Amino acid sequence: MRRVAGAVFVLWALGLVQTLIPFQANGERVWVLDPDQEIGILTWVSILGHFAAAILLFLNGQAAMDLGKPKASLWFVLAMLFVALSFDEFYGLHERFSVHFREQIDGTGLLFFAWALPAGLLSLAGLILLMPFLQSLGRRTSSLMIASALLFLSGAVGVEMISGSVMEEAGLNGQGYRLLTSLEEGLELSGILLFIHALFDHRDRTPR
Repeated sequence: MRRVAGAVFVLWALGLVQTLIPFQANGERVWVLDPDQEIGILTWVSILGHFAAAILLFLNGQAAMDLGKPKASLWFVLAMLFVALSFDEFYGLHERFSVHFREQIDGTGLLFFAWALPAGLLSLAGLILLMPFLQSLGRRTSSLMIASALLFLSGAVGVEMISGSVMEEAGLNGQGYRLLTSLEEGLELSGILLFIHALFDHRDRTPR
């Protein structure tokens, strides 16, 4: 897991360097490591990370069912949620929704990426509802999972809202927006990696 995290960090760091010192190819910028591009390597890392988390959630759920643990079905609900998040990363559904929603509410500033606020509120509500389930997993697992969620949401919602406001003013290729996008992706990847670590750790400590 440490090697995977290290490799992801290297990819993210290279993306940050590319943001600071963009290179040229055929007269155009090439954002191979740009997290804001669907073809970017970091986007694929995020897709695979969400899908890996879904698999681990399913395996933990299967183990919980075998042991007759209460609320074992919630593992599978979370697994399906992460499958959906993986597909969302692949197809960019939240970005398409954001465009239509922004037009409806005339979103500007922190609401320029209009999907972020409702998604953040729903995520926090879901986290609160899941607290009894998380606490039933033990202090170590629940603490790791809550920390991973807060890390992820701070990037996916908090930094996303700020970057939307900056992009509205400076444009898509503005240096400020590029740096905020890198920060956002770093927080999101840190969150998903910590969550995967929590799932592995819980699985290793679950009796079979």
